[in-house]
Amino acid sequence: MMQYVELENVPEEANHLLNLLWDRDRKMSLEELAEGLVSEYSMSLTQEEVKDQMELLVDMDYAEHKDEGEDIYYVALGWQEEY
Repeated sequence: MMQYVELENVPEEANHLLNLLWDRDRKMSLEELAEGLVSEYSMSLTQEEVKDQMELLVDMDYAEHKDEGEDIYYVALGWQEEY
């Protein structure tokens, strides 16, 4: 895992999620984010709780929400998918 970055203006859960996105450097689903919290930080959140934290990060311009059909993905702001 990359060096952990802690932002003082977001909750611990949101910091963990943002660090997962930065470390993995790809779009991630709610399920992948929830699983990453357990494996990397021993933190268990429901997908709805993960979604709430991710929407906070979106509102603060730290992340982007991407809909692909019925699937929801999040990426760290500034991350670009290669085609």
